[in-house]
Formats: sequence, structure tokens, C-alpha cells
Amino acid sequence: MTHELVISRYGLFMIAWSVLDSVVQAALGKELGLDSKRTHIVTTGMQFRQRVIVLCSLLTLHGSKHSDALKLLQRAEKNARRNMLVHGHIIVGTPGQLKFVKTSALESGLSAKSVSFNAESLQTHVMLITATTNRLQSLLGVSDADVQTLADEALLVAGSSVHT
Repeated sequence: MTHELVISRYGLFMIAWSVLDSVVQAALGKELGLDSKRTHIVTTGMQFRQRVIVLCSLLTLHGSKHSDALKLLQRAEKNARRNMLVHGHIIVGTPGQLKFVKTSALESGLSAKSVSFNAESLQTHVMLITATTNRLQSLLGVSDADVQTLADEALLVAGSSVHT
């Protein structure tokens, strides 16, 4: 068995993560009452974790109205293992499997965690992220059109850029 299928599923992970990130970005814009250009200005320099922290802080202003969304947001990055899968070393050794190893420097020394995926387990992982995204959209009232408006704004800016 080759690595083609598991690598293609890794690509699906990257897309699923990007969609989740875009939903969080759109939710921030909606919560702040910003248009798409201002949403980009406010959120572009923020990493996912910072976006989630700000969004959670804003949602808590509504009392318990968004408690389910808050729980989902607080678990999203950890459950997705995003940092490990994006920033870790990818080991392509065992046929049909990818192993991800993420190291961290701690005061007590070097630490490392690893996880392995085959095509089937990575597909299951992608489906979990997609389900999280769909649930978050529903809970926060973020439509596909809201996310598309952000993408359209980025495309508009890219089209007017000197560098293509």
C-alpha cells in the first residue's frame, strides 16, 4: 500500500481546518458587527487560538446563551490536534500511514508527542472537524454565505494587489 490515500486525506484535514478557522473568523465579525473588510483587518494577524479566546470572551457577555458554542470552541483545537498535524514532523515510513511528532521546549527539558493516522482514521478525524464546524455554524448563526463573503473580500483584495 502506498501513501497516496493517506496523504490525500491529510489534504482534506487542511481544508477542514481552514473552513473551521473561517467560521470562527466570520463569527467574530458578526459578534462585533463588522463588515467583511473590517473583519479581515481585525482578525488577519490573529492565530486561531487568539481568535477563539476573543470570540469566547465576547460570547460570555451574553450570559449562558452561548454555553454550548463556548464548550465546542474550547475543545476544537485540542480535539483537532491541529498544531501536531500542521507544525509537527511528518514521518512517512509505514506504508499507508503518516506519523506526526510535535516537540516542545519546556523548563524541564524537551517534550514530544506523537500520533499516527492511516487513511481511514484520518478520514474519521476530518469528519469530526467537519461536524464541529457545522455545529458551531448552527450555534452561532454563521451561514455559508457569511464565510463566502469573507473569502470574496480576500479575493477582491488579492485581485487589486500588485503582487499576484
